[in-house]
Amino acid sequence: MLRKIATMITLLLLSHPVSAACDCQWQGPFSWLVDESDTIIHGEVVSHKGNSFDIWVETVLKGREFQEVVRLWGTMGDDCRAEVKDFPFATHWVFALRKIKHIPDGGFNPSTPNISFGRVGDYELLRCGAYWLKAEGDKVSGNITSIFDWDYAPAMTPIPILLLQDFIDGKANYADIITVSQEVTSPEVMLRQSKKELGIGDEWDH
Repeated sequence: MLRKIATMITLLLLSHPVSAACDCQWQGPFSWLVDESDTIIHGEVVSHKGNSFDIWVETVLKGREFQEVVRLWGTMGDDCRAEVKDFPFATHWVFALRKIKHIPDGGFNPSTPNISFGRVGDYELLRCGAYWLKAEGDKVSGNITSIFDWDYAPAMTPIPILLLQDFIDGKANYADIITVSQEVTSPEVMLRQSKKELGIGDEWDH
């Protein structure tokens, strides 16, 4: 039985390869990305334009953003950004974002204004880490604390957005989130949960 569990863990670890079109290292779960993000927002997708989409901002969890609608720019191919199609119209998300501060040479073509690197002041949505969480009602789910590479949606119980806000503000810690989320954070945690579900006792640990 343990051999089967070990095989399952191995397959999971191998099931999230790095995309051949983007050469980057996994930057970690959402909780690791809080400090490096310029802005963290909770909002609704209200439109798609080329390789960008607009978000109606419901809450600013970190930083300052005075616009009610902001634009996020996704991938044009090999730029390590997220796929716009993964964020359908009218869905709600929490995003950890970096503001676009300059446009590289060739980053904008006036003949295809909706297909570009983006505009200064907008945001880029990277994908080499869990830079987004799915929001439903007043709760969010996604890779908040899991160390599994390229896993955007590990097994977990959704947590209140207020708890996430407390974590961002330094009023809650990893233990607070994991206690509520029961998120699978490591192979060891997965093994313990699998053994519990299968009714395997402690004698298998020795």
